[in-house]
Amino acid sequence: MGKRKVLSEANLKELVVPQERELLGRVTKIEGGDHVVVKCVDGKVRLGRIRGKMKAARLDQRK
Repeated sequence: MGKRKVLSEANLKELVVPQERELLGRVTKIEGGDHVVVKCVDGKVRLGRIRGKMKAARLDQRK
């Protein structure tokens, strides 16, 4: 995966900062359906779920 080409700063999205009781993590494995294995910033490995809104965005990228 390469870097994104940014034509103007207006096209950049705002950085999402975790709110109370939220953590950042990286998907390490897609389990199937909408389940994923996530390695969180606190060092724990958790089972996560991709929201419907995110799944739709992922399908749009494949076109």
